[in-house]
Amino acid sequence: MEFISSLFPKRKGKIEVTEKFVKIDIPDAGMFSGGDVVENIPIQNISNVKISRRTNFFLYVFGLIFFLGGAIFSVLFLLMIIIRFL
Repeated sequence: MEFISSLFPKRKGKIEVTEKFVKIDIPDAGMFSGGDVVENIPIQNISNVKISRRTNFFLYVFGLIFFLGGAIFSVLFLLMIIIRFL
């Protein structure tokens, strides 16, 4: 079963059920998500739930580079327009 856990359509969570485990994988919501929340729940201990979060540092770095690149491009574009009309 898949469900949407954020506003971005490509970021869908998953629930998988096997004979011994229930696996829940929920992506972070946000434009530059840094990881997922993963739960592996044994069916015998369904009342005992442990939530772990794995983050991907490279996604944060990529988001920062993307954001800074866009900001620098915007400033240069505005400077070009200001210089042209002076």
